[in-house]
Amino acid sequence: MFDAANSDAVLARVETEKRESMIKAWEENEKTKAQNKAAKKMASITAWENSKKAAIEAELKMKEVRNYKQLIAAQRKQAYFNKQLGIS
Repeated sequence: MFDAANSDAVLARVETEKRESMIKAWEENEKTKAQNKAAKKMASITAWENSKKAAIEAELKMKEVRNYKQLIAAQRKQAYFNKQLGIS
């Protein structure tokens, strides 16, 4: 036996579930897009930080090498003058 009122209620429930499912899928899609955008931004920031860190480390290394060379030159100069003055 066919119950039209029950059938309408079932169809209405199916439509409601379908709508809720579509809303949930849209929300999940938006959440995923936001997470992907945030991850991309974080990767960009991390890459920038790493680039800046590498540049600063390279500059520091160059200064260390320059200072070491200046130290060696000063020590040689001091040794030369000590030798000229007869100081051991």
